[in-house]
Amino acid sequence: MPTQAPTSTGESRIGVLIGVIFVFVLLGPPIGVIAYIAAMIVWDIGNFELRSLLGIPVILIVGMPLSYLFGALPALYAGVIVGLWPRVSGSCIIPI
Repeated sequence: MPTQAPTSTGESRIGVLIGVIFVFVLLGPPIGVIAYIAAMIVWDIGNFELRSLLGIPVILIVGMPLSYLFGALPALYAGVIVGLWPRVSGSCIIPI
C-alpha cells in the first residue's frame, strides 16, 4: 500500500510559523545575554581578574529579565522573518 507524502495545509503552516516565533522569542533574549557576557569576557581578556567573574551571577540575575524587556521585540521580528522566508522565497533555509 503506497503512502502519500503529507500535504501542508494552511493550519499546519500557521502552526509552524507560530512555533518558530515562539522559539525565537523564548530563547533569543537569554542567548543574547550569554553572548553579551562572553563578548565582555573576551573584550576584557587583557585585564582579566578573578573578581571579574564574580559579577557574572549579578549580570545574569539582572540581565535575564532585562533581556526580555529589550530583546523580545527584535526576536519576534527575527522569528517572523525566518518563519515566513520559505513562504516568500520558495526555498527553505531551515528544516521545518
